[in-house]
Amino acid sequence: MARIAMISAMALARPHLALAQTARLPPLAELAPRHATFLVDQGQVLANFAFDDVFDEAVKQKLSNGPSSTIVMRAFVVRQGETTPVAIALQQCVVNYDLWNEVFRVRLTNTKTADATPRSVVNIAGVIRICGKAQDLPIATRSALRAGVPHLLEVFVDVNPVSDEVRQQMKQWLQRPIGAPEVGPGDALFTAFVALLVRDVGGSDKTVQFRTQETFTP
Repeated sequence: MARIAMISAMALARPHLALAQTARLPPLAELAPRHATFLVDQGQVLANFAFDDVFDEAVKQKLSNGPSSTIVMRAFVVRQGETTPVAIALQQCVVNYDLWNEVFRVRLTNTKTADATPRSVVNIAGVIRICGKAQDLPIATRSALRAGVPHLLEVFVDVNPVSDEVRQQMKQWLQRPIGAPEVGPGDALFTAFVALLVRDVGGSDKTVQFRTQETFTP
């Protein structure tokens, strides 16, 4: 937490410089495109896309043997042709295998279901159906985005990320009220949070990275 405080203090002192230096994403050309659909509902932009390929054989084996695994998805909203995020949406899926009852307990949390009740599924296929996609995920309020400009998502998915800082910050971020899925890029908290997430990409059991092939224009 001390390190987070230090990052936040630096961002507060020099927010524009910190944003320029630490909150940029990889060039879009470096990320493979993937299909997604977008819609607007009650002023919120919602996204649908899949990342079930993060569940390779090694991950499936670990889910069946280990006491707990976490699948973390970070979707950064960027304007087409730019690399600085303007909003972020998160999703976290915690999977525990109940050896005695031979079922998986799955808790999915995101900006739509911050207090989700764990569900029981009988096999890995059920885990993937729940944890391997974003379904009607709120990614930004329409009013927070620049009208008439195409936007897209850069998505990073990790299985069992190693950073306690990221896990703690994601937990706090997901507890924000529904209807406020982003803090503006000029905000020091947003700058520090995005910098932390970008720095921590990879270093997990499995990582999948892609950008959405489709764009959406507010």
